[in-house]
Amino acid sequence: EGGGPITAETAILKAQTAAHWRRPTTLLEEAVTGGGNQAALWINDFPKGGGLPIMIEGQIAGAVGVGGAGLQDECAQAGIDAVLGPHAPTAQR
Repeated sequence: EGGGPITAETAILKAQTAAHWRRPTTLLEEAVTGGGNQAALWINDFPKGGGLPIMIEGQIAGAVGVGGAGLQDECAQAGIDAVLGPHAPTAQR
C-alpha cells in the first residue's frame, strides 16, 4: 500500500539482479556507492537493496525482490521464510 507505480518493476529488477549475481542486492549497492561503479557490469541490473537470492545447497533456486518499503531486505527474507519454512536459507552478507 502506498507504493509508487514503478515499485513492482523495481522489485522484479532487484530479484533478477540478486539471482544474476547470487548475492543480496544490498551488497551490490554498497559496491556501487563505494566507488566500484563500473557501468558495464550493471547493464540490465538494479543494484539497490531489497533483492535476496534463494540459495539451496549452493545452487540458485530463485530470488525475492521488495520495493517501496522500509526494511526491504528484512521483508524479502520474511517472504522466503514464509514459503520455505523454518529451514529457509538466510541470505549471507
